[in-house]
Amino acid sequence: MNINTQCDKCGSPVLFDDTREFMFCWHCGAQIYNPGPATEPNMQLVPVTPVPVPAAPVSVTPPPVPNFYTGPNLIVSYQSDKTAYPLFFRIHTTNEKFSIGAGQSMSFRLNQGRHALFFGFAGKYYRRDIRIVLGNAPVKIDCSWYDRTRIDIVHSSAVYPQGY
Repeated sequence: MNINTQCDKCGSPVLFDDTREFMFCWHCGAQIYNPGPATEPNMQLVPVTPVPVPAAPVSVTPPPVPNFYTGPNLIVSYQSDKTAYPLFFRIHTTNEKFSIGAGQSMSFRLNQGRHALFFGFAGKYYRRDIRIVLGNAPVKIDCSWYDRTRIDIVHSSAVYPQGY
Protein backbone atom coordinates (compact mmCIF):
# COMPACT_ATOMS: atom_id res chain seq x y z
CA MET A 1 0.00 0.00 0.00
CA ASN A 2 1.25 3.50 -0.80
CA ILE A 3 1.15 6.43 1.60
CA ASN A 4 1.06 10.07 0.44
CA THR A 5 3.32 12.22 2.59
CA GLN A 6 5.75 15.07 2.18
CA CYS A 7 9.48 15.53 2.70
CA ASP A 8 10.39 16.98 6.12
CA LYS A 9 13.32 18.89 4.59
CA CYS A 10 11.97 20.48 1.37
CA GLY A 11 8.21 19.86 1.60
CA SER A 12 7.96 18.03 -1.75
CA PRO A 13 5.11 15.50 -2.05
CA VAL A 14 6.33 11.91 -1.67
CA LEU A 15 4.50 8.66 -2.45
CA PHE A 16 5.80 6.23 0.18
CA ASP A 17 5.69 2.43 -0.16
CA ASP A 18 4.67 1.26 3.34
CA THR A 19 6.59 -2.02 2.99
CA ARG A 20 9.80 -0.04 3.29
CA GLU A 21 11.27 1.35 6.48
CA PHE A 22 12.58 4.50 4.77
CA MET A 23 13.18 6.05 1.36
CA PHE A 24 14.86 9.12 -0.14
CA CYS A 25 13.20 12.29 -1.42
CA TRP A 26 13.42 12.52 -5.22
CA HIS A 27 13.75 16.30 -5.02
CA CYS A 28 16.40 16.97 -2.34
CA GLY A 29 17.71 13.48 -1.48
CA ALA A 30 16.79 13.63 2.24
CA GLN A 31 16.13 10.34 4.00
CA ILE A 32 12.40 9.96 4.91
CA TYR A 33 11.20 7.39 7.44
CA ASN A 34 7.91 5.51 7.06
CA PRO A 35 5.13 7.63 8.65
CA GLY A 36 2.65 4.71 8.63
CA PRO A 37 1.95 2.38 11.52
CA ALA A 38 4.85 0.25 12.72
CA THR A 39 4.69 -3.41 11.79
CA GLU A 40 4.70 -4.46 15.46
CA PRO A 41 2.74 -2.82 18.30
CA ASN A 42 4.75 -0.33 20.42
CA MET A 43 7.52 -0.20 17.81
CA GLN A 44 8.72 3.20 16.68
CA LEU A 45 11.01 3.94 13.82
CA VAL A 46 14.07 5.83 15.02
CA PRO A 47 16.46 7.64 12.72
CA VAL A 48 19.79 5.87 12.53
CA THR A 49 22.90 7.96 13.06
CA PRO A 50 25.73 6.76 10.82
CA VAL A 51 28.72 5.49 12.74
CA PRO A 52 32.05 6.62 11.32
CA VAL A 53 34.18 3.72 10.16
CA PRO A 54 37.84 4.08 11.08
CA ALA A 55 40.15 4.28 8.11
CA ALA A 56 42.43 1.36 7.40
CA PRO A 57 45.91 1.84 8.81
CA VAL A 58 48.32 3.35 6.32
CA SER A 59 51.67 1.67 5.95
CA VAL A 60 54.50 4.11 6.57
CA THR A 61 57.14 1.70 5.30
CA PRO A 62 57.74 2.21 1.56
CA PRO A 63 58.09 -0.90 -0.61
CA PRO A 64 61.66 -2.07 -1.13
CA VAL A 65 63.40 -0.43 -4.09
CA PRO A 66 65.56 -2.73 -6.24
CA ASN A 67 69.22 -1.84 -6.47
CA PHE A 68 69.43 -0.90 -10.15
CA TYR A 69 72.69 -1.11 -12.02
CA THR A 70 74.19 2.35 -12.61
CA GLY A 71 77.53 1.56 -14.32
CA PRO A 72 78.30 1.05 -18.03
CA ASN A 73 75.38 -0.54 -19.89
CA LEU A 74 77.27 -1.80 -22.97
CA ILE A 75 80.44 -3.88 -22.89
CA VAL A 76 82.14 -4.97 -26.13
CA SER A 77 84.98 -7.52 -26.02
CA TYR A 78 87.04 -9.00 -28.87
CA GLN A 79 88.97 -12.27 -29.06
CA SER A 80 90.97 -13.44 -32.06
CA ASP A 81 94.06 -15.43 -32.98
CA LYS A 82 94.64 -12.92 -35.80
CA THR A 83 96.27 -10.14 -33.78
CA ALA A 84 97.02 -8.07 -36.89
CA TYR A 85 93.28 -7.51 -37.48
CA PRO A 86 91.51 -5.21 -35.02
CA LEU A 87 87.76 -5.08 -34.51
CA PHE A 88 86.13 -1.94 -35.90
CA PHE A 89 82.70 -0.96 -34.70
CA ARG A 90 80.38 1.99 -34.85
CA ILE A 91 77.45 3.02 -32.66
CA HIS A 92 74.94 4.26 -35.25
CA THR A 93 72.91 6.55 -32.94
CA THR A 94 75.97 8.56 -31.88
CA ASN A 95 78.04 7.88 -35.05
CA GLU A 96 81.07 7.16 -32.85
CA LYS A 97 83.70 4.81 -34.32
CA PHE A 98 86.05 2.60 -32.33
CA SER A 99 88.66 -0.09 -32.88
CA ILE A 100 90.02 -2.57 -30.37
CA GLY A 101 92.67 -5.23 -30.61
CA ALA A 102 92.42 -8.91 -29.81
CA GLY A 103 92.02 -9.60 -26.09
CA GLN A 104 90.66 -6.12 -25.33
CA SER A 105 87.27 -4.77 -24.34
CA MET A 106 85.54 -1.39 -24.05
CA SER A 107 82.57 -0.24 -22.00
CA PHE A 108 80.02 2.51 -22.67
CA ARG A 109 77.10 4.27 -21.05
CA LEU A 110 74.40 4.70 -23.72
CA ASN A 111 71.03 6.41 -23.53
CA GLN A 112 67.92 4.31 -23.12
CA GLY A 113 66.44 2.96 -26.34
CA ARG A 114 67.32 0.93 -29.43
CA HIS A 115 70.83 1.17 -30.85
CA ALA A 116 72.23 -0.24 -34.09
CA LEU A 117 75.86 -1.38 -33.84
CA PHE A 118 78.04 -2.13 -36.87
CA PHE A 119 81.04 -4.45 -36.52
CA GLY A 120 83.82 -4.86 -39.07
CA PHE A 121 86.30 -7.75 -39.41
CA ALA A 122 88.81 -7.62 -42.24
CA GLY A 123 86.52 -5.85 -44.72
CA LYS A 124 83.24 -7.60 -43.75
CA TYR A 125 80.60 -5.71 -41.80
CA TYR A 126 77.81 -6.98 -39.55
CA ARG A 127 74.89 -5.19 -37.92
CA ARG A 128 73.48 -6.03 -34.50
CA ASP A 129 70.59 -4.19 -32.79
CA ILE A 130 70.43 -3.87 -29.04
CA ARG A 131 67.96 -2.30 -26.62
CA ILE A 132 69.22 -0.39 -23.59
CA VAL A 133 66.94 -0.09 -20.57
CA LEU A 134 68.06 2.36 -17.89
CA GLY A 135 68.75 0.70 -14.57
CA ASN A 136 69.26 -2.64 -16.31
CA ALA A 137 72.30 -4.87 -16.04
CA PRO A 138 74.71 -4.26 -18.96
CA VAL A 139 74.44 -5.72 -22.45
CA LYS A 140 77.61 -7.65 -23.19
CA ILE A 141 78.74 -8.30 -26.76
CA ASP A 142 81.44 -10.93 -27.29
CA CYS A 143 83.08 -10.80 -30.72
CA SER A 144 85.46 -13.50 -31.88
CA TRP A 145 87.29 -14.25 -35.08
CA TYR A 146 89.12 -17.54 -35.28
CA ASP A 147 88.18 -19.86 -38.12
CA ARG A 148 84.87 -17.98 -38.50
CA THR A 149 83.35 -14.72 -37.31
CA ARG A 150 81.06 -14.84 -34.30
CA ILE A 151 79.16 -12.03 -32.54
CA ASP A 152 77.28 -13.04 -29.37
CA ILE A 153 74.98 -10.63 -27.58
CA VAL A 154 74.62 -11.57 -23.93
CA HIS A 155 71.97 -9.86 -21.82
CA SER A 156 72.79 -10.23 -18.15
CA SER A 157 69.91 -11.03 -15.83
CA ALA A 158 67.70 -8.02 -16.37
CA VAL A 159 65.74 -6.12 -13.74
CA TYR A 160 63.30 -3.75 -15.44
CA PRO A 161 62.31 -0.63 -13.48
CA GLN A 162 58.62 -0.04 -12.98
CA GLY A 163 57.00 1.66 -15.95
CA TYR A 164 59.31 0.34 -18.65
